Parts: sequence; structure tokens; C-alpha cells
Amino acid sequence: EDVLLPTDEKRLISGYIATVRAHYALTNEEIPRAIQQAQEALRLLPGDRYFTRGTAAVALGGAYWAIGDRSSAEQAFAECATNALKGGYPLRASSALCYVGMQRAKQAKLLKAQEAYRKALALSQGPGGKYFPNAGYPLVKLGELACEWNDMEQARRNVERGLNYCLQLGHVDLLAEAHVARARVQLAQRDFAGAEETLQRADQLLRETNVDPWTVCWLDDCRLRLWLSTGRQEEAISWAEMSGLRVDDQFNYQHDLEHTNLARVLVAQAMRQPRGTPLDEALHLLDRLLAAAEAAGWIHEEIKILVLQSLARQARGDREGAFRALAQALALAEPDGYVRIFINEGSPMGELLRQASARGINPDYVNRLLAALEPEMADELPLTQSASAALIEPLSER
Repeated sequence: EDVLLPTDEKRLISGYIATVRAHYALTNEEIPRAIQQAQEALRLLPGDRYFTRGTAAVALGGAYWAIGDRSSAEQAFAECATNALKGGYPLRASSALCYVGMQRAKQAKLLKAQEAYRKALALSQGPGGKYFPNAGYPLVKLGELACEWNDMEQARRNVERGLNYCLQLGHVDLLAEAHVARARVQLAQRDFAGAEETLQRADQLLRETNVDPWTVCWLDDCRLRLWLSTGRQEEAISWAEMSGLRVDDQFNYQHDLEHTNLARVLVAQAMRQPRGTPLDEALHLLDRLLAAAEAAGWIHEEIKILVLQSLARQARGDREGAFRALAQALALAEPDGYVRIFINEGSPMGELLRQASARGINPDYVNRLLAALEPEMADELPLTQSASAALIEPLSER
């Protein structure tokens, strides 16, 4: 027998149900349904239901992220922050502002992202200046920015503090992202043993529960860079074979264009064996990835892909193509001061940058990058020599 309820109460209950369904659909990667249910929730919920409207807006933002609509995603996350502040929920607003910052970082607007993270951190501060555990997320994100700008001491401090707060909070997705940030800092500092330990801890989380798919992509990126930096190319190749990723797959924005990780492995193979299938596949895949990143306005990914393109074309002996890709990456990266996205690539990128400087390509910026890379190349030399020696042995058919 139907229960008779006032119309307003029916709308409210229906709005709650739509909010739950939106998050469930997003978790199950049913993106069109997630968008439809989140929009329905926002239509039904009264304007003064700030917390629930914010929850629906987060689902909507995540769904827009999953289809590569970064403008709508940022708008939805900003709406969540606004609703949370109106309703007196500063900690909810703090996490929403972190998502706003992440969308800005996707657009290579690092200074704007920093502004959002700082606002998020301020909202996580209680009476007497003491931070709540929610401060962990913005601290981790600020640490990642400091790492990209090569301020490694600030990066380490923020990430370690952020990780400790995330451990207190116990939110698995945020804790997994904190491990990503820590691994990135450790890799930048060539603390390979520390990065290995951090990734093992993250893997333990992944075995116990599901986390956001983009976080899995980031962890794989860290894992591959660790292996390739320490001469463990066979482990990277094995990962590529077991990943299920193929160069002609349809791309997935919710998984943060995870095929970029496959491209990194193929480029690494091509740099060891400049002629053959890996190089052809790498260039084909990178062309497709670049188009996908451009379509979404994900300039950060464009820079990363162009950097890999420049290395792949350098491996082929296509010097002009390598410099075209590098010049395009430099032009996109300079306004907000990217550093590590280039110098993380080590001596092959150093060689390209030296030649770019000699050609007069963006000389001031290139020379700043070379100055940052020079001490790291000195540290890298023993590893590079051993890796070069290993290349005397031909690659197996596998």
C-alpha cells in the first residue's frame, strides 16, 4: 500500500535516492547514468540542503572528469564547495576545493591550483591554528606542486605532513593519493628504496579495497618510472604485457589516460632498440593520446605526451620532429613554471635540452631546466653507464 507523503518530502527523498545512485553509478563506471542521476538529484533537492546538494555535485564533477569535460567538472566541484560553505561544512568545502585544484592542474594552471589548495588548507584549520586530519589532502597536493617546481624540501615536508594526516583520517582514496605524492617526491630525490617501500604500502591498500581508477594510473606511472630508472626494464615490459592495454584501445579519461603509461614503456624499449615495432607503436599511440588530451583541454597531459614524443623521435633519429615536440611542450609548460615533468626524464632529456639551447629554442627557460637537471645527471651517471653496458646484450624476441 502506497504511503501518502507531502510533495516536498517526496522530492527530498527522491533527491537523496538519486544522489546515492549517482555515486554508485560513478563507482561502477556507469558514467551516463551517474550524470543523469546527479543532475536529477540537484533538480529535486531544495536549495537549503547544502550538504546533500554538495554530495550530488561531487558525483557530477567526477562523472564529467570521466568524460574529459574539465570545465564542467571544475564547475561542479566549485558548486559543492559553495554549498558546503553556505551550510557551514568547511571540511566538505576543503575537499571539494582540492578537486577544483586538480582540474586546474589538468589545465596546467598550477598557480591557480595552488590558490585552491591553499584555500582548502585554510578551511581545515580549527581554533588555535590546529589542523584537522582533513588538512592531509590539501597538504599532499601542495607538496606535489612544490615537487613539480623542484622545491624538494618544501615538497617533502608537505607530503610527509599530509600523509600523516591522511593516515589519521583513514579515507582510503585520499591515503592512496598521498602515497602517490610521496612516491613522486622520493623518485625525484632518487630515493628508490623509499619509493619501492611506499609503492608496496599502496599496493597493500589496493589489495584490501578499490580506490579511484585515476589513482591506480598514477601508482602505475610511479612504478614504471622506478623500474626504468633502476635498470629493471624487463619488469616494465612484463607490466605492459599483463596490463591488458593495447595501442588501438579506446581511451578512458576516468583512468586518466592510462595508456600514457603503456607509451612510456614503448618509448623506453624504443630508446634501447630504435628500429622496430616498439618505436612505431609508441609514436602511433602518442599521436592518439595527444589528440585525446587536446580534446579534453588537459594541457598537463599534453606536456607529458609531448615530452615522450620528443624522446621517441630522438630515438628514431628524427631530430626536427623531436625539437618540434619539445618546443611545443616548453611553450605550454613555461607559463606556470614546470620543471620536473622535463628533468624527471634524465640524461636523454638533458641531451635534447642542450641541443635546444644551442638552437635558441626558448633559451631562458631551457637553461633554467638544464641548471636544475645538471646535478641530477651527475648522480645518474653510474646508473647510465651500467644501463649502457647492459645494452651490449641484444633484446630477446619477447
